[in-house]
Amino acid sequence: MIDELEREIRLFENNLTKINFDPDVKSWFLAHLIYCHSLLVSTAPKDSIPELTIG
Repeated sequence: MIDELEREIRLFENNLTKINFDPDVKSWFLAHLIYCHSLLVSTAPKDSIPELTIG
């Protein structure tokens, strides 16, 4: 699950310029995703399975 999340973040980052949206919002959102991912990786027990939801 974490590997999949990392791939999705990289995909978003690599295609940021192709997304037709406000550049500041895109940059903020990417930074927020990276922060949340790093927080999850550093605090979640290694054998846990995260349940990712939107909202």
